[in-house]
Amino acid sequence: MQPLSLRLRLVFVTVAVSGAVLLTFGGVAWWSLYQSRVRALDAELATLGLRMASRSGPNVDFSRQESLLADTFGQQKAANRFFAFVYAGGDTFFKSNRWPETLNPEAYEGGQDYSKEQPPEPIRKQERPNEAGRGRERLRLVFEPRYYTVDSGDHRYRLGVFANDNMRIVLGADLDEFAKDINQVSRAFLVAVPGALLLLAAGAWYLSHRTLRPIEALSQDMESVSAQGLDQRLRVEPLVPELSRIVRAYNGMLERLERSFHQAVRFSANASHELKTPLTIIQGTLERALETSGAESPDSHTYAELLDQVARLRSVLESLLLLSRVDAGKLALSRETVSLSHLCEVWLEDAGLLAEDRGIEIVSEVEPGIEIQADPSLLQVVAHNLLTNALIYNREGGRVECRLSRSSPDTVLWEIANTGEPVPPELRDRVFDRFYRVPRQGQAEGSGLGLSLVREIVKAHEGDIRLTVGEDGLNRFEVRLPATGKESE
Repeated sequence: MQPLSLRLRLVFVTVAVSGAVLLTFGGVAWWSLYQSRVRALDAELATLGLRMASRSGPNVDFSRQESLLADTFGQQKAANRFFAFVYAGGDTFFKSNRWPETLNPEAYEGGQDYSKEQPPEPIRKQERPNEAGRGRERLRLVFEPRYYTVDSGDHRYRLGVFANDNMRIVLGADLDEFAKDINQVSRAFLVAVPGALLLLAAGAWYLSHRTLRPIEALSQDMESVSAQGLDQRLRVEPLVPELSRIVRAYNGMLERLERSFHQAVRFSANASHELKTPLTIIQGTLERALETSGAESPDSHTYAELLDQVARLRSVLESLLLLSRVDAGKLALSRETVSLSHLCEVWLEDAGLLAEDRGIEIVSEVEPGIEIQADPSLLQVVAHNLLTNALIYNREGGRVECRLSRSSPDTVLWEIANTGEPVPPELRDRVFDRFYRVPRQGQAEGSGLGLSLVREIVKAHEGDIRLTVGEDGLNRFEVRLPATGKESE
């Protein structure tokens, strides 16, 4: 599974953290608002409850208490308020019309201590001496109120219990109506949160784009650097200080790589040139010795083996010399119109001589009239390496297939396959690496440069090569080259 890009990670982290903060803030705000509203409701209940408890006795006028409820809260709020009177012994002797049937007022006790805030003595007009002591309303001591939040049936209630020595008054309110405003705020918040998160995501995406844009430009500059362009350097300015340090370190690495690369290329080219002369001398000396020794001489076999090894060394040197030119960007192509169909037939005839010794069958399907613009000598190197590879890494009595056709009007497909041991999938790209050889039982001799050289030549011709293993189990090299001209009728 491919990991998420840094930009997406930044967006996800921003949205996740912001969402958590918003939800936490919303939860705390909702709880604070709810508690504030509950405290305000308790204060409203206390305003009436303390007043009713301080003036209520066994002969309380209940109709007056009903009107007091409406006078205190107003008609709209009074519709959601209710009360009940309970004797100190625990018997209920009055419940208002709106008292919920699911609530038992006798189940709720008041406080034990007297309330510090007692209703004040009402101010009355000055009484005449003969009326003193008659009709005065005495205030009663009120206990500390106690509040309850009750879930009963489908409703939620807030109850306040206000008691004096004779009775207790249970005053309540319906919290469902009370919570409508809070729920509207909650719904508005929940609706706004997704929009806010989308805005945050868009902002994080834009900010990450602006932040990562220098890194993307830096990546493009890095990708443009090739083995032939190690002299290129990345721009240091204008970059943020953190990136400038990375660019300077990368430029320093490029400078060291360029110096080492040029040294290796020069060494490879110089060594190839310097070794060609002594090898030519050795080859000439061995050929003369082989001629003078005679066919019956015991040394003739030794001279022949030495000549084979010299030929192998010359082939390796030629490959190294070509690769050094490729690395230096100096591989010159002498392009001309080449009949690839004719050349394939010639190469297959030469390969047939080698195949006879091992009983290998060569099957060819060459479409006539296929022409390309190419360097004939370099195509010879490609054909020699691919056909030799197909013969060497084949089984006794196996088969080599060579097919040439147009895969499209502009592309030529050249396939060379053999019945050797199938190359594992993880090694099919590595066979084109220099000096790499696929581990095989009874490893055949080779330098590990042939397929690497083939790939470079094909690339120089704007082509492509790859190794596949078909359903028939054959190792198949597919070479695609640009076509020119038209297929012959």
